[in-house]
Amino acid sequence: PFAGGSGTKDDPYHISSVAGLIGMNKDLSACYELVSDIDFDGLKAWMPVGYYSVDVKAMISGDETVPEKYTFHGSFNGNGHTIRNLTCASANLLASGVFGFTGGNAYLHEGPWKFHLETLQEAVQSHLL
Repeated sequence: PFAGGSGTKDDPYHISSVAGLIGMNKDLSACYELVSDIDFDGLKAWMPVGYYSVDVKAMISGDETVPEKYTFHGSFNGNGHTIRNLTCASANLLASGVFGFTGGNAYLHEGPWKFHLETLQEAVQSHLL
């Protein structure tokens, strides 16, 4: 699903599509970079990179934590590109967005330019509110 790269710090995976973002869940410790803008228009259900289903109340109280193997702990460079029209289907308010849970050594970088996230909508189950 990647447009190039090998997932290392010196040669990160190149993400140019929604499929590339989805592919990040196969290796949560690799290095990634956006190489083009991505539009989620038409995609109804996005599960965040590094998603783990937890009890929200238990998470807030500190009674439950997310195991490291389910967190994104790699690196991501947005390179100034834009992600548009993302609708997050996560029922977990704490894990809504491009990334659900990050851990340990996660490095999220915009680069010298801004990484934009436009039109984030959350499709949240009403019983959690």
